[in-house]
Amino acid sequence: MSEAAERVKTGMITRAIRDTRFEALTIHEGDCIGLFNGKIAVTGKDEHEVAMALMQQLIQDEDALITVYFGEDATETDADILTEEIADLYANCDVELHNGGQPVYPYIISVE
Repeated sequence: MSEAAERVKTGMITRAIRDTRFEALTIHEGDCIGLFNGKIAVTGKDEHEVAMALMQQLIQDEDALITVYFGEDATETDADILTEEIADLYANCDVELHNGGQPVYPYIISVE
């Protein structure tokens, strides 16, 4: 079970609370940030676009399950649209959507 847990990758979408730089990324207050296993990987203005760009980094050929948890700051309609696009692009994976209700992170995406 520990081995399986180690293979799970996590993507989180949130908003920057201040201007900053991280490696080659310039981030402005209010920008959308995509985290890959806790490390800033993608930035942009739109949560949906950042989530899709983050998916490109999260997914590998051997992955089989994608779970999207939407939080307090995401609507179920927007989460449905995002999840459908993910399912269309990654047809070899099962894709699930759950209301996680989490604050701060509109989307948390688990890939295994």
